[in-house]
Amino acid sequence: DNVYGDRAAAIAGRFAQVFPDYAVRFDHPSRPVIFYPADQKWPYEGMAPYNGAKWRWWGYDDIPTYLANVYDLLMSGYDWRRMDRWIGQETEKRIARDLLRLGYEFTTANPELYTNKSPGMYAEMIRVGRILGDPLMVHEAVKRFREFFAKGFFADGWWMEGSPAYHDQTIILLQRVVKAIEGYVDPPYWKGERLDYFNIAGESSLFRRALKVSQEAVLPNGRKIPINDTEWDAFGDATDTTISRLWPVLGNAVLGTGSGGNQTMLNVNWSGNYGHSHYDNGSIILYASGQELLSDLGYTHTKYRGWTISTTSHNTVVIDQKNQEYGSVEKPVTGRLLFYDDKDAHVKVVDVDASPAYSAAEIYRRRLVMVHAGPGRDYVVDRFDVKGGKTHDWFLHGMCEQEGKLETSVVLSNPIETLVPEWAGKEKPQTQYDTDPRRFHPYSFLRKIKTGTAVSQWTATWRYEGCGLRSHVFSEPETEVFCFQSPSVRLAKEDDNKLEDYFRNGLMQRHVGESSTFIAVHEPFRNQTWIRSVGVEDGTIIVRYEVGRTIVEDRIKFDDGNTELTVTSTGGWKYESGRSFTGRVESLKKWQGKRIFG
Repeated sequence: DNVYGDRAAAIAGRFAQVFPDYAVRFDHPSRPVIFYPADQKWPYEGMAPYNGAKWRWWGYDDIPTYLANVYDLLMSGYDWRRMDRWIGQETEKRIARDLLRLGYEFTTANPELYTNKSPGMYAEMIRVGRILGDPLMVHEAVKRFREFFAKGFFADGWWMEGSPAYHDQTIILLQRVVKAIEGYVDPPYWKGERLDYFNIAGESSLFRRALKVSQEAVLPNGRKIPINDTEWDAFGDATDTTISRLWPVLGNAVLGTGSGGNQTMLNVNWSGNYGHSHYDNGSIILYASGQELLSDLGYTHTKYRGWTISTTSHNTVVIDQKNQEYGSVEKPVTGRLLFYDDKDAHVKVVDVDASPAYSAAEIYRRRLVMVHAGPGRDYVVDRFDVKGGKTHDWFLHGMCEQEGKLETSVVLSNPIETLVPEWAGKEKPQTQYDTDPRRFHPYSFLRKIKTGTAVSQWTATWRYEGCGLRSHVFSEPETEVFCFQSPSVRLAKEDDNKLEDYFRNGLMQRHVGESSTFIAVHEPFRNQTWIRSVGVEDGTIIVRYEVGRTIVEDRIKFDDGNTELTVTSTGGWKYESGRSFTGRVESLKKWQGKRIFG
């Protein structure tokens, strides 16, 4: 149909006329725009690769695939002479040369970085190569695709940035590559490796593992586990059953149990900093009773991003009012898994050394024990040991979706204006880049602060519609307790103007001294609490609850010196973690028919 064909040809032809003269620019939110000459390919002075672009934010997108598809359709029968009057003679050659091929050249002039946006570029390289009949473009994309997995994925299948959101983004773009090369056949004259009907997806076992991770990293309601930079509204498929999972290279674990409406999931993170990380090693997320009871705020581009990435906004311990350290390749902040066991029907355990997060920390260790008492009745024993620094602040933050109410058995009646330390700033952020604690300290986001003195054993109870969480807390002498509200961010839905409309309730324990031990038993519940009592006797934590009409007593005993744990229940079962051993590990290999140590 020439009516539509003329319009499509004129649009594509006009872009081919002007695209070569589009200035290259750096144009990211809240940053000054910088222009570079239209004919200058990378490098650009003072600019990282792919930060200069003609079309959008990123140089990855300078191959105009949509216009390439238009060109491909027109080449199947359109009479290009109809454009001689409007665009000029041989318009089709101009589109191929000054739009499609030039876009490819601008994009591939950047060095390959193997980032989360790279696979999208590979798909565009293949598509435009097929349209132009250039096998070099297709083979270059396949070469990069093959290199991508070893460069970008951990051995446990996770994308290197440690975020379900960016993992999924990368997977979606990789699947576009698979789709783009489907049915491809090299031309007869091609002398190199032939890619005829190439099964690109079947080449990498890491690809298959990565697809599996994408399906697994969800809360029971289907929401992606908000690990690091993951949007709060990112969803996969809801689960019928929750099981435990260990991702040791990423540095993350799930303890899970239950099915249907009785699913309980506890997540703990000790990952390093790989570009989209938060300062949250040792932090937990607790999902139970149908809700994310101890929440992680997730990812935001609002001006409160500095709050969401801070150590303070997570369920972990802050040392000396400072964020955890950023880390580097030379000095990563990735923690160490000390013990993990998900095989027992009643008890599941994870023990993490997160001390690399703070240079000042000699000990920064969290031990978590999930005990399954019955359907919908699971509790978590939570022990966090800290040594190093002078002040240790233990945080728990409630739900993001409901403000609810927070009740404590200790009196918290003394109002505090601020907990921001003297060295830090109280400025109000204006953009997502305002994250420096010296100007925008995370404690400035704590509102309506009240304080009191802890007793040796007390409770904090968050109550919401149809569910809640009661934490039975054991405090050391001279521990201060603070309750507060803080921006919940999620319900503002990326609107800066609504960030002060939604809050959640939180709790902080402060212990001053070289070392601290924070112990709590977290009890999720539906309409009412179900644990009869929690106590401690000679270092053993004792939890009593009712099963049927029988009172059951569980006794949880940590061995302070190592990873050993014993849980004994009058319900007729016992859990023992087993003995721990330390020593040197030798490897044995076969060489020229002989077995040797190596």
